Amino acid sequence: MQHADFINQILKLQDPWTVLDTHVHQSAKRLDIYLGFSAPAKSNLFGVARKAGFLTKKSIITCPHCQTSLPHSTDFEPLSVQHLPILDFVTFLHVPPPGAVQSPQADCVCMKTWYVVGTLYTKDLLEHITTLLKSTSPETTAGLLGLDIEKIKQFDKPDKPESGTLTSSAGPAKQPSLKESFKIPDIGHPSWQRLINGDLSLATKSIALKMILQRIRSKYDAAPGIESGIAGAQTLHQFFTRNKKVLSDELEQLTDGQSWTEESIAVTKDPTPDDDIPAESHPVWIALITGEFQIQTRLVGLQMINQQATKSLLRDSGKQNQDKIIRTYRHFFIKHKRRLQREIDQLNSYQE
Repeated sequence: MQHADFINQILKLQDPWTVLDTHVHQSAKRLDIYLGFSAPAKSNLFGVARKAGFLTKKSIITCPHCQTSLPHSTDFEPLSVQHLPILDFVTFLHVPPPGAVQSPQADCVCMKTWYVVGTLYTKDLLEHITTLLKSTSPETTAGLLGLDIEKIKQFDKPDKPESGTLTSSAGPAKQPSLKESFKIPDIGHPSWQRLINGDLSLATKSIALKMILQRIRSKYDAAPGIESGIAGAQTLHQFFTRNKKVLSDELEQLTDGQSWTEESIAVTKDPTPDDDIPAESHPVWIALITGEFQIQTRLVGLQMINQQATKSLLRDSGKQNQDKIIRTYRHFFIKHKRRLQREIDQLNSYQE
């Protein structure tokens, strides 16, 4: 019961509700919380409050608000409803079933319904499911909240306006605000990696963004490297793309107030010329990833790739992984060659 006070605060319980018991399953990362009723604290001879403790069969307890008699925990079979994860544990509340409490005041606190009718989810959890499904896939939502994917699929995403819907053309066109003009950085932009590794913090009220970012950082901490960094950047880029209208403040922080131009990763008919960047087979790349040759740079994105490459190579020094690292390096130089001219000159000055 050492968790009771903490959980009372998390769930914002009001008398006569209390935490009767908790079960923590470390291996399964599951937390079971049993809720019920307890008598109010009583004062002893010296006026000091003492806890009433758990109810017994002889206990008589009434709601302090409506004076209704309340059941003992052994008088009913608790109903199990899933709640938001607590401390990254999948959390279930075990609560009195419908009809266990009969109060003449339907809005009394003792009549609190812990689940949304028609589901076995709490209201808080259901709101998070709905919010996440507006911006992420059912699979991502299920992973973030520790839910069964089949259960998530029963919740349809809100209807989107049809692509052919006409908008009113009356009056002058509204000019976008400064914040609306911010573009989403391409996936190779260093801001994503700064956000993933914690060098950049965003002030945001978006719970969905906080949860996605927490999951990405956990995966990155468990397996730091180019692959996990790119995967995290792709997930964040997709999330920002879907929710750009409501993430203008976050975009401003991400781009540091600059209107970055969105770029496509796919090769176009007129790709960026790369004749001045050494080919993947050039020995400078092997020298770079093994530490034999070092580039002097102030660009945070390139510094991060250097660190990620070193960690990745320590885990796997095979040729296939070396080729992946070299392709990542060269792709980064091509994407940002305008800002990396001094670094490219250093590459071309390498001599074996």
